[in-house]
Amino acid sequence: HGAAARVRTPDADRLAGVLLAAGGEVRTLESGALRVLGMGPERVGTLAAEAGVVLYELVGETYSLEDVFFELTGREDNHAQVA
Repeated sequence: HGAAARVRTPDADRLAGVLLAAGGEVRTLESGALRVLGMGPERVGTLAAEAGVVLYELVGETYSLEDVFFELTGREDNHAQVA
């Protein structure tokens, strides 16, 4: 499991650039929010503040390699679907 955060901002492109430059992995969710892998909310919030980016929401998350696989492939977890 690794550190991650979900963040909503009116300036997503700018924040994504800041986070990528700091070593984060950034994905844009369907809602327009960003999912940041490789850093927790404390680091995301600090980088956003340093860059002067307004945040509407910042939530800490954890992820596993399985979560990343399903997100990258667009597949859903089928563990609960037993015939």
